[in-house]
Order: sequence, then C-alpha cells, then structure tokens
Amino acid sequence: MPGVVGYFDPQGQLPENTLRLMRTALAPALTEDSIMLSEAWGGIAVANFNKLPAFINKDNLSLALLGEIEEQDNDDKYRALLDSDSQALSKLHGSFIAVRFNKTQKQLSLIIDRFGSYPCYVAKYKNATLFATQIKSILKVLPSASLDQQSIAMMLSIGEVIGNRTMVNEVTTLPAASITCFKPEGNATQSIYWHYLHEQKPSANREKLIDETGYALTESVKLATQAHPHASIPLSGGLDSRFILGLANQQHVDIDAYTWGTPDCRDLRYARQVTQITKTPHHTYNFDPSYLQSLANQGVWLTEGNIPAVHFHVLPFINEVNSSGSSVLLDGFAGDATLGGNFIGKSWLSNPDLDDAGQHLWHWRLSAFSPASLHTGLASYHQIAKDEFTNLYKEYAGEDSMDKGMSFLLDNRVRRITTCGTEIFRSKVMVKQPFMNIDVINVTRQIPHQWRIRHRFYLDVMRKFTPDVAQAFWQRTCLPASSPYWLTLSSLAFQKALVKSGPFSKLLAGKSPSQFDAWFRGSLKSYTEEILLSETTIDRGVLPINVLKEAWNLHQQQKIDASNFIGSALTIELFSRLFMDDLDASISKYSN
Repeated sequence: MPGVVGYFDPQGQLPENTLRLMRTALAPALTEDSIMLSEAWGGIAVANFNKLPAFINKDNLSLALLGEIEEQDNDDKYRALLDSDSQALSKLHGSFIAVRFNKTQKQLSLIIDRFGSYPCYVAKYKNATLFATQIKSILKVLPSASLDQQSIAMMLSIGEVIGNRTMVNEVTTLPAASITCFKPEGNATQSIYWHYLHEQKPSANREKLIDETGYALTESVKLATQAHPHASIPLSGGLDSRFILGLANQQHVDIDAYTWGTPDCRDLRYARQVTQITKTPHHTYNFDPSYLQSLANQGVWLTEGNIPAVHFHVLPFINEVNSSGSSVLLDGFAGDATLGGNFIGKSWLSNPDLDDAGQHLWHWRLSAFSPASLHTGLASYHQIAKDEFTNLYKEYAGEDSMDKGMSFLLDNRVRRITTCGTEIFRSKVMVKQPFMNIDVINVTRQIPHQWRIRHRFYLDVMRKFTPDVAQAFWQRTCLPASSPYWLTLSSLAFQKALVKSGPFSKLLAGKSPSQFDAWFRGSLKSYTEEILLSETTIDRGVLPINVLKEAWNLHQQQKIDASNFIGSALTIELFSRLFMDDLDASISKYSN
C-alpha cells in the first residue's frame, strides 16, 4: 500500500532511527527505496502507486507525492505544488498529498488536496512534528499515547469520528485543502486554500444544469480512465456505482465489476441486471458471516478505528478485486452527497435557527445508529458527542442551514468515514473518484437543494446520460431507476410503512448486503462475547460495560437491533488492543 511518513525536527530531538521506525510500521511497510530525504532537520519516505512519480525535483525544491495530479503532462504540471500557489492549487484535478522541501532554507510544507482524499495524520514529539498517512507509523515513535474520550463518545453515539480528531489524543488529521508550513525559526503556519461552499441557484434552468452535470461527470470519468484502459468497479444495487459504470462503458473502457452480499440480496440481484445491460464481466461473492471473526483485526488495522466493524464489507474480497489486473478502481464515492440523496431533511433544509438545525441533524444521525432503548444509558456519551457535533456544524461556511449541512457532510462523513472503504481498496489498487472531480463539484454545488431531495435531480441526470443502466432496478425502491418519480416516492413511502408495521417488515429482506442482526445472535455470538465481555475489555474501563451488556442481551432476545452499536464497541476494543496494548506485535503480524 503506497503511503507517506516523515518528520520535521530542526532541534534534533527525535531518535536517530525515526524514519526507519515509521516506514516499517506502515501497512504494508515501505522499503529502503522509498526514502527521499533523511537529514537531521527532516526526513520522508514515500511510495506511490505503480508508474506514478513519487519524487519531483525543480531548482532547489524537492517534492514528494502520493496520488496523482491529473492535468495534462507538461513542464508546469507540478508548478502549483512547488510554488504552494493557493489559487492554482484550488483548480488542480486529482487526489494527493504532497510534501514540499526547500533544502536550502530547511523548510517543509504539507499540502493536502481539496477534499482530504488521503488522510494525513500529525503529532508533536517535543518540538518536532511527525506526519504519516497511517496513525500506526506515528505511534511507533511516540513515547506514550492515550485514547481520545470524545472520539470514543462520538463512535458509540453515531459510529463516526468527526473534525480532525482520531481515536488517539495525541494524533490529529490535517484539514482538507490545507498548506501546513514548518520553518526552523518558529511554529508551523497553516492556511486553507479552498472551501467547499454550496451556492445554489434557485433560478437556474433545470435542463441546462442537468446537461452541465452530465457533461462534467462524463469528462471526469474520461479523465480518470485516460491512462487506464482496464478498470475495476465495485458495483452495488445503488445509483453511484452504476452511473460510473454506465459512463465508463461509453468510453469503451475494459471493465470488471464486483459485487458481494448475502445470497439473493438486492445488491447482487440488481447489480446483475446492470452488468447484463452493459455486457460487463461480473464477479459475485456471497458473504460468509465468519469473515468478521477472521478479518476484524485487519479491518481495524487498515481503517485505524474510524468506522464500526460491521462496515468492512469489501475486506474479504479485496484480493479478488485486485486479481483482474486492472490498474485503477473507479469508485462511486460520494455520488449522492454531491448530486443529492436522502440526507436532505426538512428540519435543516431551510432553517433560520442554526442551533435547531444542528440539533435535528444530530438526532437524525443518532436515531439511524442506535435503538432508543439505549439512549438513557448512553446519555453522558451522547451529550459529549452532541455538543461537539452541533458546534462544529455551525462553524462551516454557507448562507443557510442546508449549505452548512453540505459542507459539514463532505468534510466529516465523506472525508472521515466514507473514505475508509477507499482506504481498504487502496491497500491493493489505485482508486479514482469521479464524483469528487473539481469541475463536477463546481457544477453540482449550484443545484438548488429542493431539486436534490430524494435523489430527484440525480435520477434526472442518470436517465439522460446513462439511460441503459437506469433501466435496472434500484435497491432503494425495488423499481427501475428510470421509473416516474411519483412511483419512486410511492415505493419509498410503502417501504417506510412496512418498517413501522412490525411483522410485515420481513418483506424487506435483502435490503442490506449483510445480516449482522442475525449473525450477532448466531455464528458471531461467541466471538463477539469473547471480545466485548472479556476481562481485558472490562478491566480497560473504556466501554460502558453495563449498557453494552444490556444492548447485547436485548439484541439476543430480538427486542432491538444493536448491530451498529456492537460494531462500534468492537472497533474501539480492537483498536485498543492492536494500537495501544502491543503495537509491535500488531506491526509484525499485519504490516510486515
């Protein structure tokens, strides 16, 4: 897995073997060939994806690069990075972390792309700074570290870590679209060169905006595949991945599609329809619930405590995805976040009271994560998490409550949570995310929020630009994506009524590609009890054991579905064991 590790140490306070410790801790470990610079004041090791440059030298400057600048090849392709030019950086295509060295002045700058597509973690060691794309590389050097209680509260409340926090007190992430400059004579300085700002245009011509969005996405897919004639696509029964597949198919890209899930789940059924329409080779895999028992440690190791253990869906099949020989994976990452989906709620759509909007946004995330019967026992955790969540929401740029909601969503749920699946993919293959192309964002941020509710605008764009894949059934409605919108709404309303009806909710079987509700009562029961109810976990005192036992018992009795809460608890405990209890043993087992 390509990555970056390094340090800035003008006072010579770090151990001499710091760079070696950091690069060997990365999963997988970086080799000696990855070292670009190793001097008393700073050092870096970087490995990029196959055939992509990792080092660029220009005059007295050196540049280490992870990821890709997708501009046309020319002498000035890397000029924005070498010059740290904010205006030019805001227009760059591609996902990257760049480390800029001025060897003459002994200065180092970290440059993160607009969306923070690659995580970059930082920590202080006395007056020195450590940085890496994985937390484990930093922890290998730090003399001590502790769990972050606010991150634990957030994970137990909504299954996320937000802002720039991590599960470790001493480690944070660098913000998206940031330039952090380190100089020997003073503290680091940081500037943000771009902000996402949704600037909806209520008076926009709908058909024109549909065309502009479709053309921008078409060009984005073309740009992502221009040097990659063979691509892989993880294909679900949803909209995002099929749209990318449909557009790539129009470019005559050689594609292999991959789908996994429990037998006869909607993802498998409807993805099969898509590939039959596009005549795409389709590789399907059935979920075996035992995968979590064998791969949970690896999942937490790769995602570093950022998501509940019930969301490692891709992990059992990543080797199969990589076996096709494709040089790039096209990810339908954040399609609904950019074009519109079910995250647009009336209570924060156009609410002049930002406090009230933030509260409703919080309760939406909370209610979707854990059963109400657990909320009393978790009240203290929820209060800590809610205060941070609602305060952070209000800090984001935007003219109204939904504008802020969009900025908050992209910088938190998308950057910190959704990207974890991408990080698992990146352990084997380079990933491109066409929906996050800057030209696509510049168009989609003009879409009026009212148009984006319940995917309406999204479906209109898909029907026009990929009418073939729109004919396949959509897992959210069990109807073709090309269905009239009134029929789409009717299906959603009918399914909602079934959920509330109790016994008839069983008619919705197959909606999820996994069945952790049943698995935690069956094949995963003993494994989960051995982890969460062990003396090690209880003695650690991090998890609310009494609430956890209550949730577990109610889950076993089928009175509640506590799968998300249980998954978060597993992540916290496994992170503690892997990263805090015996990091060296974990590195030896999972990084080397």
